[in-house]
Amino acid sequence: MQNLTGIPLGSCPTPLQELPRLSQQLGGNRRLWLKRDDLLGIGFGGNKIRKFSWLLADARRQKADLILTGGGRLSNQPLAAAACCAAAGLPLRLVLPLNAGPQEEALIRAFGAELIRVPDSSGIPAALTAARKQALAEGHHPYVIRPGAPEPVGILGYVDCAKEIAVQVRQLGLQPGHILCAGGTGGTYAGLVLGSHLVLPEWKVIAAAAGRRFAHPETLCRKALQAAAIAGYEMLLKPEDFEIHFAGGPGASRPSRKGSEALQQLAASEGILLDPLFTGKALAVLFRLNDAGYFAAGEDIILIHTGGTVSLLNSCLSRKQEE
Repeated sequence: MQNLTGIPLGSCPTPLQELPRLSQQLGGNRRLWLKRDDLLGIGFGGNKIRKFSWLLADARRQKADLILTGGGRLSNQPLAAAACCAAAGLPLRLVLPLNAGPQEEALIRAFGAELIRVPDSSGIPAALTAARKQALAEGHHPYVIRPGAPEPVGILGYVDCAKEIAVQVRQLGLQPGHILCAGGTGGTYAGLVLGSHLVLPEWKVIAAAAGRRFAHPETLCRKALQAAAIAGYEMLLKPEDFEIHFAGGPGASRPSRKGSEALQQLAASEGILLDPLFTGKALAVLFRLNDAGYFAAGEDIILIHTGGTVSLLNSCLSRKQEE
């Protein structure tokens, strides 16, 4: 698959935006930057757009005529899938739990997706299996994308992101430092680590795990190497290249108090909204590491904004979150 390239989706490159007031709060002459993947310009943006760029290209390569995927009530994936499939001209059947909001359902239908409803998120895997069998019986050639889009080919979307950042850091004259992203299944993080080894070798990429469970470094390394093989990169990655910091809180699908506080701090300082399930928690981890002296004085730090408008709207910035 070395000739595979992603389908152009949305608006790239996304901005790399300095956060001057929050940088002052960090101290130590550190500068904080936000990679605005919430502004990818299709659907509500977010990290799934870059992943679908490659996944839908792979679907076309396999001559698929129907995309099957799903996502939970607070997931970015359903809306992103509907928008991306519409833009790529590929029909979509989407598994969505009944507790998803009516606004999200209306937007998904506006993109022309066919919905399959299940009682809750736990029913999504079985529903996707059944949908695939039905599609095959109907004579379709379906392409299945699991919740979280963890397939190795999707990881290449964040190699693209690393390549964008490499150009931007040279243009802006940034000092090598750290790149931090939130993670659920780890695909975004694996792509950034792979991309950094290709084009940003002086930068360290770390992850903020949004929940209590996260892929092990060995698993992330294996996925990154699988993605490298797909793209034809000859890479030598080790599990030690992956560094994971846990955000704490009640779990990946629920906001945390510290994540919500960090979200509100950025909103009040810079007029930018994060989401409470992922990037808000990542910013809280960044604050914690900074307070512990993890970052060097004078270094530049890049936080990846992975989107999350759906979860932000559904959470309503509640202050009554569990620790």
